[in-house]
Amino acid sequence: MSRKWLIAGNDGVGKTSLASLIEEKNLKSKKSLDLQFREKTIEVSEGYIENPYLNSALIMVGQNQALVNIFMIDLQKDCHVPPNFAKSFTRPTITIINKIDLYDDVKLEKLRQIANAIGSDYIFEISLKTGKGLEKLRKYIKETEEKRCFL
Repeated sequence: MSRKWLIAGNDGVGKTSLASLIEEKNLKSKKSLDLQFREKTIEVSEGYIENPYLNSALIMVGQNQALVNIFMIDLQKDCHVPPNFAKSFTRPTITIINKIDLYDDVKLEKLRQIANAIGSDYIFEISLKTGKGLEKLRKYIKETEEKRCFL
């Protein structure tokens, strides 16, 4: 079994769009309470973050099956990722602030504070819609997947 990119976040944050980027194919968004397992990604519904009793299930999947754990945030909904939640994982973690094209400096700073509180190894600021910031993320994905055979 190869490890996958675990993508967690609120509904509407862009998880399926990010999965499409990683999978290199156009995926259809499907609202579900279940985990969506694909060739390279695992998409996690917001319930696994919103409900503390499901956090341990998310951690278990992240530990056993993830190459990298990704937390996606935006300001469309309140972020329910607990402070320092990324520190619960032994696998690398990143936080992605999506939809940066929609925010002014004040809102973007609020998102940066939320992202820092999650405690991930890296933070990326992107817009999947406009492509802003995607070059750094694509480079990170490529480099991580190239190292995959050594993990």
